[in-house]
Amino acid sequence: MLFEFKPIDTINIDVFEDFNNELKSVLESIDDETLFSDNHYTQDEFTALLQSFVEGQRGSLGRTKEGSWSIAPNDDYMPTDCRVAYIFQPTYLVTAILSRVKIDFPEIARSIPRYDVALKKGLLFCSYRGLYGHGYEADEEAAEALTILSVGKVPLLLESDRNLCPELLEAIQNVTKSFQYRLMTNTTGSWGGNLQESFSSALETFYIKNDKEMYETIKSTDKNSAFIKEKDLKW
Repeated sequence: MLFEFKPIDTINIDVFEDFNNELKSVLESIDDETLFSDNHYTQDEFTALLQSFVEGQRGSLGRTKEGSWSIAPNDDYMPTDCRVAYIFQPTYLVTAILSRVKIDFPEIARSIPRYDVALKKGLLFCSYRGLYGHGYEADEEAAEALTILSVGKVPLLLESDRNLCPELLEAIQNVTKSFQYRLMTNTTGSWGGNLQESFSSALETFYIKNDKEMYETIKSTDKNSAFIKEKDLKW
């Protein structure tokens, strides 16, 4: 379990991947409502983790602008694929966690100084690549970024206050429109393969997690309902 955000001191891909997976686990535990179960966090432990996110937000790293949650020590000689994986992906994840907490646990968010300041900086940083990844995997990584932000209810947060980060709102709108168009026109193939399932899954998560009425309906349906269950969404 992750109890503190702290960048990795040395370049170690395995450790970077483990850290990203820990962040994913935190977001998943919020989403599936196991965050405060016996095997996860107490409220004090989770609040301390959030505080470390706020305090640990990165400043400028060479050519990387401030506002990220890069887990790499710096961006010296870092290739673009690693920038996506170890600067942008953890930033998507931490931003999603902070957003989801602000919506689902507002009293915790209010208890942490400069919480909203850090969240706003993180939202802006998330917009810098338009959600797209690198090279052949650019579209697939955009689908993953959209999914992460959607689970964090970032689109819902941005729609509720369109002045919060219009840059990220525009990026999300552009990606969703592109995915919709490419699905309708059956142009989801690319050098990286057919991405129909990735696009469909990302859009499904986007709509379900960020439509209040639909989301509440899904949460309240019985186990025999025809509505899609959260556990059936592809992470």
